[in-house]
Amino acid sequence: VRLCSGGSVEGPAGGAMEDSEGAAEALRVSGAELDAAATALCGLQASGVMGQSSLATLADETELPSELREVLTEATASHGASASRRLTILEATDPAMPELVPATPLPPPPDDSMLADLLYECSVPDRKPPKAVQPSFKERLQRATPARDLAHRVDWGRLAAADASEATSDPVLGIPRQPARIEVNSGGQVFFGLLSPADDTVDLSRVLGCAEADESADWSFLLDTSSQEDGVVFKFCTSRHMLQSEQMVAELARHLGVASPTSRLLLRAYDGEEWQALETAARGLCYPLCEALQHHEALLLLQFIPGCSLHEEREAWEPRHLEASVQALGRLLVLDLLLGNADRLPLPSLGWRGNPSNVLWSSTGPAAITGRRCVPIDAVVARRPPKLLVQEADGKVGRLLELALLDAPSAFEALQEAVSCNLSAALAVSNAGADSPAVEAFQAGLRRALELVLQEQGLLEMIAGVIRSWLDDFHADMRAVAGAAAKKLSETREIQRLNRAATRQDLIRERLGSWRAVLREKSATLLRAADDWCERHSAPAVLSFAGFLGATAPDPLVDAYELLVRLQQLLARLRVLRLAADASRPLELPGSPLLLGPATSACSLHLLRRLGVTLVISATADVPAPRPEELGQEIQWRRVPLEEAEGCDLAGALAEAVRLASEATATGGRVLVHCHEGRSRSPAMCLAYAVVHERRTLAQAWAQLQALHTSARPGARLWRELLALELAVLGANSLTEAELPPSGPRNVMCSLCQQVVGLSDAAL
Repeated sequence: VRLCSGGSVEGPAGGAMEDSEGAAEALRVSGAELDAAATALCGLQASGVMGQSSLATLADETELPSELREVLTEATASHGASASRRLTILEATDPAMPELVPATPLPPPPDDSMLADLLYECSVPDRKPPKAVQPSFKERLQRATPARDLAHRVDWGRLAAADASEATSDPVLGIPRQPARIEVNSGGQVFFGLLSPADDTVDLSRVLGCAEADESADWSFLLDTSSQEDGVVFKFCTSRHMLQSEQMVAELARHLGVASPTSRLLLRAYDGEEWQALETAARGLCYPLCEALQHHEALLLLQFIPGCSLHEEREAWEPRHLEASVQALGRLLVLDLLLGNADRLPLPSLGWRGNPSNVLWSSTGPAAITGRRCVPIDAVVARRPPKLLVQEADGKVGRLLELALLDAPSAFEALQEAVSCNLSAALAVSNAGADSPAVEAFQAGLRRALELVLQEQGLLEMIAGVIRSWLDDFHADMRAVAGAAAKKLSETREIQRLNRAATRQDLIRERLGSWRAVLREKSATLLRAADDWCERHSAPAVLSFAGFLGATAPDPLVDAYELLVRLQQLLARLRVLRLAADASRPLELPGSPLLLGPATSACSLHLLRRLGVTLVISATADVPAPRPEELGQEIQWRRVPLEEAEGCDLAGALAEAVRLASEATATGGRVLVHCHEGRSRSPAMCLAYAVVHERRTLAQAWAQLQALHTSARPGARLWRELLALELAVLGANSLTEAELPPSGPRNVMCSLCQQVVGLSDAAL
């Protein structure tokens, strides 16, 4: 009683305004306490401690919900109050009602014993138990586990609750909930659903009903794993192909080792029976979901993943989890570079502002055992981005990926950008430094994901080529029937033109129908061919192409074209990623401005600029030169072929290479010398430079080079020219012919059986 009256039950009625603040605080509790508070309020109002106007002010300030009005009414009735007094309480909770005056005078204020009697009824054993307040939909969703077995048909009779995405907002007691729909890249609507436990052994309402009714309580201690509800997400979109594209991305992500939520595409035309079962189950639970099922042709069913967003996560950046977390970010970065998805990781170097809420961190078990998983959500394959933007993005993507793969400081910078939205993560990465296991783990994640995604390039090229041939034949045949358009149209508009013409001309309609029948058969054949391709290449069947190919494609003509335009975007970006993957880091010689490496080191032009290289000398006769726009103004490229065939002027070639390198280094630049494999000709040029320009003996230069580059092995003719050059420059030879290393390939012998097994360590 003292709690509800602000600490006092005495005093004039004029002081009741101050007491209303204490009562308002009491109304923030729930369940049994709410019932007791209502009973006490009735007693205070009846005794005159809290007047009618004071109670009305209390109602205005706290916006009493309808449930509290019912409790007040029931509490008043249980005390035998008259109908007029009950109207007084209702009028106090509803300012719109006219002011009513009690028909009978108020009784005198009670003493402490009388006030105690007002609450006595709450403790009577045979009293009807208070109505327990069930956890809200949001609380149930937060405690749900990700639904299992979504890859197969779901028993929608288990659907226990569903609500739109605004149900996850934070409602305040008595304040109407404001819409807060989740925005998704593909547009459309998002709904959440709860599936009852599969075994149905636990009655959730019975368990919660016997617990203390406190909405802020943690109910998880009441529920073991078997009794937890399963969370699912229903995603609708204005375009069916956007959902199909998102499903394709999810399959690709799982192939790259990215922990994407399990998902499945449902098509009304193909999954009609399951669609109807879901609509029936949703009809009594969530009308907006039922309405969406009636108006859309496809939905994406996903696991609900509870967790923190990238900018809120803390545990993943602890020292014990740091390496696993940054490796997961490396895999995710490769996926987003492939998709051109700027809506997840913040990367200012790419112009990506990012959206950290699309990168979740979740745990499927005790964090000490499983750690935190990076679970990205909401991404699609772009249909056809603007060409100029794509070209600009290709250059930035190639640069970032090449540097992150080959240069630890650059990888450190990229990692810092990716976690810049999270203070804990940024601090952990910064403290680790560039030369740390964390940066190595980030690079390992990049390399592994890149290796896996490039395995799919051949399959995607095959499918795109076949579909392109279909569409070329289709357009050639339809032009013969419908005639060419007055002006050149895009392929999308051409298909739309033919569909409009089919509504007016029977011949065109029949021909289109014939083509759709043919393409439906070809589509199924191509899907089987994709499985055969994977089997021949010992690769897993990663992509199902659901909704695009095979029996699931509602319109084989349009679906094949929509798949083609997306494959073209993926293949264009895959070529950029392959260039970065094929590049290699050249070997830097200590104390020398020269770098040497294979032909692939000359492809790492972004890294060469970062290392200060101004000249590239190619010792090959056939490796193509980079395009001028690739070299830019900073790097010059020269070819000095160094062939060991008879009749070639090796001495002249070595002298020319030394001259070019000396001119470049005189201005402070560095020089890359490369051949095919970086084992014979380019090491010979570096040795010649050391003898002529640095005045070092051949023995000294060779010892240093061999310590750094164990596979270096110049040919016999090159050694003879190097000995002659040393004698001419230094006046003596530091090596005899007997001391020269063996030239050419060397036999590798097994130390166990003493037999020659091949020419390389790989053979051993």
